[in-house]
Amino acid sequence: KFVKTSATGSAMVKEIQKLVGVKATGKMNKESVKAVQKFLNNKKFNCGTVDGYMGTKTIKAWQKYINSKLK
Repeated sequence: KFVKTSATGSAMVKEIQKLVGVKATGKMNKESVKAVQKFLNNKKFNCGTVDGYMGTKTIKAWQKYINSKLK
């Protein structure tokens, strides 16, 4: 079951957007995904090509990044 976002978007996505330096709209668009990918690659969490698509490599790299912050 998917969680509906409000008209102002997702609070979690807004925080991610702030972290990676794009406008915090609360909606994950291609620009936001590219920013996440650049962020991850710069932090040495290889997510592959910066292409704006939230694929397997990007998801795994994001999970590794989050897990590194929980230690």
